Amino acid sequence: MPPAPHSPTNSSEKVVLSYEKDSYSPPWRSALVIYVNNKKMRSRELVHLTPTTTLLSFLRANGLTGTKLGCAEGGCGACTVIVQKWVNEKVENRSVNACLFPAAAADGCHVVTVEGLGSTRGQLHPVQERMTKSHGSQCGFCTPGIVVAMSAIFANNPEATVDEVEEHMDGNICRCTGYRPIWDTARSLCSDAKKGPCGESCNSCPERDGCDIEHLIPDPGCCTSNNVNSEANPSGNVSSSSADKFKSDPVFSKSFKEMDYAGLPFPEELKVKTSTTPFTVTKDDVTWYDPRTLEELLDLKKSFPEGRIVVGNSEVGIEQKFKNMKYKVLIGGSNVTAVKGISETPTHFVFGANTPLNDIAHHCSHGNPSEGSTPFAIHNMLRWFASTQIRNTASLAGNLATASPISDMNPLLAATGAVMKVQSKERGERLINVNEFFLAYRKTALQSDEVIVDVTVPKTGKFEYVFPFKQAKRREDDISIVTCVMRVRLVEKDNLLVVAESAFAFGGMAAKTVAAPLTSAFLLDKPWTTKTITKAKKVLFEDLPLPDDVPGGQPEYRRSLAASFLYKFFVSVCVQLEKDAGEIPVEAIPDREKSAARSFVTSRKPVMVGTQRYPKPKFTPGLEDGTDAKEASPPVSKMAMKKDAVGKASTHQSGALHCTGEAKYTDDIGLPADGLEGCLIHSTVAGCDIKSIDTSVAEKMEGVVKVVLYKDLVETGGNNKLGPVMKDEEVFGTKRVRHVGMVLGLVCAETLEIAQEAARAVKVEYENHDDNVIVSIDEAIKAGSFYPTTDHTIESGDVKAALETPGAVTVEGTFRIGGQEHFYLECNTTMCVPKEEGMVVHTSSQAPTKTQMFCASAAGIPANKVVCKMKRMGGGFGGKETRSVFVAAACAVGAKITGRPVRVTLDRNVDMQTTGQRHAFVARYKAAAVVEGGQAKVRMRGRSDEPRGRVYWISIN
Repeated sequence: MPPAPHSPTNSSEKVVLSYEKDSYSPPWRSALVIYVNNKKMRSRELVHLTPTTTLLSFLRANGLTGTKLGCAEGGCGACTVIVQKWVNEKVENRSVNACLFPAAAADGCHVVTVEGLGSTRGQLHPVQERMTKSHGSQCGFCTPGIVVAMSAIFANNPEATVDEVEEHMDGNICRCTGYRPIWDTARSLCSDAKKGPCGESCNSCPERDGCDIEHLIPDPGCCTSNNVNSEANPSGNVSSSSADKFKSDPVFSKSFKEMDYAGLPFPEELKVKTSTTPFTVTKDDVTWYDPRTLEELLDLKKSFPEGRIVVGNSEVGIEQKFKNMKYKVLIGGSNVTAVKGISETPTHFVFGANTPLNDIAHHCSHGNPSEGSTPFAIHNMLRWFASTQIRNTASLAGNLATASPISDMNPLLAATGAVMKVQSKERGERLINVNEFFLAYRKTALQSDEVIVDVTVPKTGKFEYVFPFKQAKRREDDISIVTCVMRVRLVEKDNLLVVAESAFAFGGMAAKTVAAPLTSAFLLDKPWTTKTITKAKKVLFEDLPLPDDVPGGQPEYRRSLAASFLYKFFVSVCVQLEKDAGEIPVEAIPDREKSAARSFVTSRKPVMVGTQRYPKPKFTPGLEDGTDAKEASPPVSKMAMKKDAVGKASTHQSGALHCTGEAKYTDDIGLPADGLEGCLIHSTVAGCDIKSIDTSVAEKMEGVVKVVLYKDLVETGGNNKLGPVMKDEEVFGTKRVRHVGMVLGLVCAETLEIAQEAARAVKVEYENHDDNVIVSIDEAIKAGSFYPTTDHTIESGDVKAALETPGAVTVEGTFRIGGQEHFYLECNTTMCVPKEEGMVVHTSSQAPTKTQMFCASAAGIPANKVVCKMKRMGGGFGGKETRSVFVAAACAVGAKITGRPVRVTLDRNVDMQTTGQRHAFVARYKAAAVVEGGQAKVRMRGRSDEPRGRVYWISIN
């Protein structure tokens, strides 16, 4: 039997499982084998690795700070790295989210970070060089992840096409550039770069510098006009397009396959079959097992039925990070070859349970009509599922076992009649129909000691069609509002096509994936006509009841979506039948309604193009325009004059540093050896008073140095008041809690994990709860809750008389803008280092002076003894103008009290919860227009309200 999860193991101990006596099972290793940037990680670099350590934390702890933390949930791509493995005698490259990928799962792998691609001290990788030249970075925080994701595409296929890049560059967010220069970089490296009117590639055309017919080409993705004197551009403006950029520098002349690049290195040691040996590690009361065979996996599940199998970690990782769930045993499933792979029979696909979703999508993208519509449905649903980085590790088994009620793949498997094979050590194999697998919310028919082995999906037959549908707030990498897959099999009867079988499966319509049995029963033996579908939509409403208080809201909208999808399915099938039915009559769909067959799920991803137009720069006669070139000293030719930088774009001074990960941000600055990590203590409610704060449990935790509260700030001589104008905020809460996320204290500990655990252990009691907490502008207006000092009025003329002018046309209404996250990619972070008589503050802030003043005030230090440093920021957008100061102030107090450097870096969810948003806005207006002398004159009166109570009255005559 395996040892108990809490039993310590080290390099000299051997983990013995019950079946290890069998000839097939080698000894278990406890030493991780991992390479990073072609360097083998040694014991000193692995010493702090635990079963729950993410690859991102591991890399950053070892000084590879080019890989960034943006969201910690696989949504932004700033942490993207390439994980290489030796598979079937070749290197397999996968871009993954290091913030989710367990470091222990990288056993037997080579990890390539942005630093491993190239550097400014040596040779840049083609993507790094092209990104720099394309102006693809601004703040640069997201750039390393984008560079790595793009490099992975070309590592797998040096001849990647534009379509491939547009399909797979879907897992990275950039908050600054608008994406156009990033797409320019990718497209310029593609093997099928756009061709000009001469038929040659614009990248390699020998006449590219002299081409003057761009203005004749209407396609902004190719050659667009920068000819300021052409008839097509009478305004004389300069037009800068992607093609103009490519023509401006010879570096754009070659595609990736044409460049002299040897490819990513791969360690020879990893080509040896060390990965066939199972691996385990135990630390901090958690054990990670990484089996290699199905027998080993089954034995582990028998011994530890509560152990969680981890493949993509996009579920377990989120549970551990944001739900604070603890697991004693984690079982890696990505190296068990028996549950990976794809096979086919004439009638079915068989997908290994732990096969990466991208492998399945790629396999199904090559489907042909003889295999029916199943592979196309699978491919089309998966291409919009999460992101490439997630799909590179996630699996069908993970989707099924997680049992999310809004899953995309579970409805597809249910509707197609897929069957799962599950297996346990004691009972052997059994089959479960997917449409019977989901029992309740997050509850399945899978027993605790069972594992999913494979999923068999039937292919469709003659007149059988499967179509997927989904609706989300955005197309890519977003949770669906409603997702569904519909299948129908038609047969000929009396020269008509009637329904022989149908299946409908929905996500987002209940607490689990649900079918529509009443609708299927109604359609049976009915003709496939508009009349039939119109009646079926009414039945579908009976299948999908949603209460008004349904989680997620929008019950009527979601039910309407389901009915809409049914009609789109009907039209899609009819359009396909026009090609397949032959002599059998098919109901004709009016041309104006055939657009219902179109869906973004099945459509090509849109091409991103852009053109920038700006006035032609004006030059002073003389040296600037070259008219006096002969008189210049030293002599300068007119050609040289034309290369003047005025009016031309220049490469970002830090562009290459961004693209190589060498640009350092606040959180990248190494914490001194005696430094502490800080974690803020937040309120969890609002509109009440603090009764007590119990820090006793937290203070007793090993590694906790100090829990700082308001009383500690007072004892050190600090000032607790904060605020950009009115000092109406506090460094640490004293009595009244005004909002959720209000800072109550700070835990300073030896590690971030200890600090976070201790902060959660602090117990806060509240009293005097207010049941009428104001949370909207309308509620504030109704309650008369305004700041009197912010009531301003600007009037001109007689407002009332103007609005009551006889014969005037009067309009009035309300205009609203909701609150908005600033959403900088780099969360608020500060490191305070005490000095002899003062302090050095490293911060990510748009207001270093304000930060300096409040750090000094809170810590009770003269302002001239506080030095605030801000090298660069990973985005701000106004959100770090005032809303970053509270982090720095709390950090400064912690550093002052402990006498040690303290670093506070907010997680994304904490940052959003604590900092607030751009203000919501409500404008109520009334305007009157009259005609005088043939012209309309407008009289207007308006009112706008911000959440802090500012009121403006505006009158325009």
